Amino acid sequence: MKPEYALTLSCRVAAILLLAGVAACTTGARNWARPGVSESQRSADYNECRSQMRAVMKQSYDIDQDISSSLGSDWRRLGQYNTQQSQLSQGDADSGAQVMRNCMTDKGYRPL
Repeated sequence: MKPEYALTLSCRVAAILLLAGVAACTTGARNWARPGVSESQRSADYNECRSQMRAVMKQSYDIDQDISSSLGSDWRRLGQYNTQQSQLSQGDADSGAQVMRNCMTDKGYRPL
């Protein structure tokens, strides 16, 4: 990896972790309800869904890294690198949030 890409990669990793953290905070276990479920069961279900979300986001991140490696120089030449990176990051965050919503809903929870 060339040094000029190191900062971009670090910023990208930080952005994804931040988005994942925000998604986790805004959709915490206490923000989901299901009648008759204990707090410990709700937390366990939430943690399982969060693990699924992290796996999806990791896979998306790895794919994005491949895309950036292939197209990054073209994007820089066209002045679109930051825009393209933002779009990839937002897509990853949206995918992660959707996985969390689907998982919790499939377990019978509803968002509060």
